Amino acid sequence: MMAKSKSYPGIRVAGLLLATSFCLQGGPAWAGYIPPANLGRPGNREGAATRSACLSANTLTALVPLSNLGLTTEGFPTFYWYVPQNNCLAEFRLVEVDPTNNNETVIYLSRMDLSGAARVVGLSLPKDGSVLPLKVGKEYFWDIGLVALTSAGDPPSNFVKGWVKRVEPSASLAAALQTAKGIDRYEAYANAGLWYDALNTLVQLRQATPNNSALNQAWSELLNSDAVELQAIAGPSATQ
Repeated sequence: MMAKSKSYPGIRVAGLLLATSFCLQGGPAWAGYIPPANLGRPGNREGAATRSACLSANTLTALVPLSNLGLTTEGFPTFYWYVPQNNCLAEFRLVEVDPTNNNETVIYLSRMDLSGAARVVGLSLPKDGSVLPLKVGKEYFWDIGLVALTSAGDPPSNFVKGWVKRVEPSASLAAALQTAKGIDRYEAYANAGLWYDALNTLVQLRQATPNNSALNQAWSELLNSDAVELQAIAGPSATQ
């Protein structure tokens, strides 16, 4: 399935593509993302050493923490990755793994045109019935492979990979979310160790107010934190 692309002011959408502005500005310090203990899976957050022919640089990066596994409370979460300037198609896969035998089942697959400037890209699982919601307690991995627009029939390469697990929100988090707005909502998710919920909330907040210094600082602190260490895409050079 090929995702269609639409254009809006400041946003490119393919499924959900968000062109974000990576600015380092002053403001208050926030507690930020607190990862759950003893949580980690094998994975490759960054593209292979061999550059894809359709990429301007070998910096394709999945936005996942160092553990490679992030938590969510959402049945249809949004996944983010960074892509440099390119002329590529992307193939996104969401794969369920059977813990008893490690058998893999692709439960969602989508191809989209990523060509254009360097940016952060997001894809939300559709709620149209084409894919079931993530199961609570189950782990899945997702990956992104690239194909040059001029070679659309070729298999994808330069994969990056991350993991996701759906959990139930705690009673304290559910209570906090009833009143939390803006950056406080991001903080609630981040402090609870809910990577995908926190990241998506922060991206949406920055999309709405890209010049908000507190949000820009929260973004920088999140990607630079010891639990994430994505410094290479945390600053202004990410979109230059």
